[in-house]
Amino acid sequence: MEAVTYLATTFSTSDRGGYRPDGDGAGFTDPLAVATERLAGLGVSAAELAACDDEAEALLRDAVAFALASPWPQPSEIVDYGARWDTTPAPVP
Repeated sequence: MEAVTYLATTFSTSDRGGYRPDGDGAGFTDPLAVATERLAGLGVSAAELAACDDEAEALLRDAVAFALASPWPQPSEIVDYGARWDTTPAPVP
């Protein structure tokens, strides 16, 4: 899925905002809500859509639990990873 998204809130809790005009972002919709509506329109049942939501939430919970249980990397590992990222060419589709 590819979607254009819009940051509807500030970047962090310390960000007071105030730099975007009122109404900025009007007309942007949640791409997941759009996809859900389209799938429902194609006959996907509410139960099937709810099962997809449940599966996605479980995957996220598992990923967060894994990350929290994982040891912090050594600083050198972070630098090595960043260096590999900078020199690895992007895959060609």
